[in-house]
Order: sequence, then C-alpha cells, then structure tokens
Amino acid sequence: MAEQTIDGNGPWATLCSMPNQRTRIVIDPLVHFGKPCVSGTRITVECVLELIQEGIPFSEIVDRYYPALTVEDVKECAAYATNLVRSEEIHMNA
Repeated sequence: MAEQTIDGNGPWATLCSMPNQRTRIVIDPLVHFGKPCVSGTRITVECVLELIQEGIPFSEIVDRYYPALTVEDVKECAAYATNLVRSEEIHMNA
C-alpha cells in the first residue's frame, strides 16, 4: 500500500488546510504501524511533538536531535497536530 500524504489528496486532506503550504507529513502502514512521519524519514510526528512539548527550540530539535529534518519540517509537525485537534469533534453530555 502506498503512503498517503495530507497535502490535499486522499482521506487525510481535511487535516491540512494550510493554503500554499506543502506538507511533508506522510502516513504509511509499513512505517511505524501507520503513525504520521516526516516524509523520507522514519521520524514520527509524535517524537517531534514530545520535544516541542519539552520547550526545546525548533532549531535545537534539528541541530541536536534530528539533523535529517529542517525547521520547516518541525513546524509542519506542529501544524499537523494543530489541524488534527481543529478537526476533532467534541461530544459533551448535558
């Protein structure tokens, strides 16, 4: 099965509504059991988000932890998470 991007094609298109921005987040069932990863790597969005959560600057994430990434890749991981939360439906009982 081929990887799916969230660049406006396929079922994940609704998660990425950033005009004029190409995303590098891919979902491939053969890589990390289908967890979202940065294209061309096996680096999961989750791993990058954990570093962001720790308050590590984007440039340090690239320089110290993931030199295969760019600062734009790190920003796209954050954007992916933002769009995922934005598309989440909350059902509350009264």
